Parts: sequence; structure tokens; C-alpha cells
Amino acid sequence: MSVLATVDAAPCRAQSPAEASSTEPDRNKPASGDSTQPYSPLHDFLGIDPQTGKFNQPAAPRPNPPADDGSATTPSSTEDLPREAEAASEAFRRATERINEGSLEDIASMLNDSMQTHPLYRIHQQIVWVSVALMLLYPIGIVASELISFALARRQANLTETDRVFQRVRLRRRLTLAAVLSGVIVLFGFGSVHAYWWDRPLVAGIFAVTVMVLGTIAVLLANLIRDATRTHQLDLIREVRREQLEMRADLEDIRQQLQRGKS
Repeated sequence: MSVLATVDAAPCRAQSPAEASSTEPDRNKPASGDSTQPYSPLHDFLGIDPQTGKFNQPAAPRPNPPADDGSATTPSSTEDLPREAEAASEAFRRATERINEGSLEDIASMLNDSMQTHPLYRIHQQIVWVSVALMLLYPIGIVASELISFALARRQANLTETDRVFQRVRLRRRLTLAAVLSGVIVLFGFGSVHAYWWDRPLVAGIFAVTVMVLGTIAVLLANLIRDATRTHQLDLIREVRREQLEMRADLEDIRQQLQRGKS
């Protein structure tokens, strides 16, 4: 009892850091103390069991938590996704029903609405109207050149009645041709911008018939003008030939009169 009391009464001495570290178990060594194989940190790195020398089964990776981008704090954005999906599904279902029912007018109107709201549609309109303005320069040039040539031709003094008739007819036909070409160009511009053939079959039919009629009139007028020019040239040749025959007949009369006077 005296020995135990002496031991208990002895002051406890604090261990130094070196002694504490020497008494702690080595964490880099395997748990079993009777291991004969050496242990290396490469065992942990490669996942090899130092006891058996085999690779350990890979542990399932832990899922990384999603990055906090602020979207989790806004429940309205997550609530809008199902609504948008439902709206898209409903629109697709309605379009499918319209296609199955054969409602081409409804589909065309839907396509027209979506097309007219597209930013490229305005650019398309501008390109079409600029092209129409450039193409209208051709009929305007026809009108200007024909008026100038008609005014200059009327000032000539040696014009025959045939020339005057030809110039009047040519002026009327050329002005009509310019008006018809202008109408065709403007119709094509309206058709390209408004796309009537999408959802208005009646207007599309009227548009096609009008363009065909105006095109036919333009072709006929061009042929008439070309034929009139050729006919006018032939008429001039015939008139010159007739004048020559008349002059020859006059000369023959004069020659006969001179012969009778000598006799």
C-alpha cells in the first residue's frame, strides 16, 4: 500500500512532443503487425492492398453538388420550365390536328404570323421594294425616250403622212407597253412582300391570272411594235419605188413631147 500511495502521490510528468509522436501508431503502416510485405504510399495511390498485393475495388464517386448560380433561389424560373414545355406540346398538338384536318388556311395564317414577326422579314421587304424601284427604271426609260424621239421627229419638215401615222401609232403602243411592264413589276413586288398565295387561294388565283394577262399583253405589244417598224420600212421602200415609177413616167411623157415637137 505504501508503494501504491507513493506512485499515486508522485507528480505526473508531461510527455514531450517527441515521446508523444513515438507512442502514436504509425498511420502509414497496415493495421496488422505481422505483415511481412513492405508498405509504401504508392499502395494508397494505386489502390493496392499491401497484404494480398491485389487492387482494391474502386469506391463509388461521390456526386458533386451543383454549382450555385443563383437559379436555385428563384423558384419562378423552375416553375416556368413545365409551363413552357406544356405550351410547346399544346402548340405541336394543335398544329398536328390542323394538318390532319387539312386546314391549310389556318396553317398558312400561323406561318404568316410567325414570318411577319421575324426580323429578316423587314429586310426582305426592303430588298424587294428596292428591286422593284430599280426594275421600274426600264419602263420609265421607255416613256422618256419615246416622248423625246416623238417631239424631235415632229419638227422635221420632210415628213410624209405615212411617217406621221407611224410615229403616232408607235408612241401609243410604246406608252402602253411601259404601263403594262410597270404593272407586272409592281404586282410581283406586292406578291413577294405580302405572299398572298399562302392563305388566300382566291387572291392567289387572281394574282396569277392578272400576271399572265399583263405578260401576254406585253409580249403582243412588243411584237406589234417590231412588226410595225418592219412594215414601216417596207412602206417607205414601196413609196420610194412608186415615186421613181412616177418620175420615170413623167420623163417618158416629156421625152415623147420633145420628139413630137421636133417632128
